[in-house]
Amino acid sequence: MASISNAFSLSLPSNRITNSSSDFNPITSALSLRVNKPAKVSLFGSDSGEFSPGRVAVSKPSGIGGRICANATRVMDRPVGEKSSGAPTIVEVDLGNRSYPIYIGSGLLDQPELLQKHVHGKKVIVVTNTTIAPLYLDKVVEALTKGNPAVSVEYVILPDGEKFKDMDTLMKVFDKAIESRLDRRCTFVALGGGVIGDMCGFAAASFLRGVNFIQIPTTVMAQ
Repeated sequence: MASISNAFSLSLPSNRITNSSSDFNPITSALSLRVNKPAKVSLFGSDSGEFSPGRVAVSKPSGIGGRICANATRVMDRPVGEKSSGAPTIVEVDLGNRSYPIYIGSGLLDQPELLQKHVHGKKVIVVTNTTIAPLYLDKVVEALTKGNPAVSVEYVILPDGEKFKDMDTLMKVFDKAIESRLDRRCTFVALGGGVIGDMCGFAAASFLRGVNFIQIPTTVMAQ
């Protein structure tokens, strides 16, 4: 992952994971959120009766060897579809001044304050793809703006698939950011799997020498 001055990650994994992103047909089931400091927070949640995210591994910044791993246990036992309003479990990943928390819980997009407190400035761009946008884009935009009218949200929808992980596709993110007149106080939000996370993360690390970054993974690999 590229080094970014600030990052936050939120994940909506599916009950069905395949090796091909084009075959992936996600359904609302779980949520994970991460923010880096320079800015990373992670948060996991689920709408299923059981959720066991297992182990979350985080690479240390360059220059520091090894990996940091945290084990997460099941955090809920409730009927499918029942919303939870409880506070999420927080796991701290200690990396000195680059430390970040991992939030674990359910119904996280129904708690917009969790997302909003990690947004920098008043301009946000959400980067997603044609598969994920119809499922989660409106929900994420609502979570970013609910009770927060000062924040404006732009979005760019990229084609889905590993074959689109190239400079031509990446330039669509930069073009939208420039067109939207984003400044260094803006926030990039990645909503999708590994390709979207990589593309948006690189764009956030490069745009104006690095801006705030929030990741909302929709696959296990993206987490």
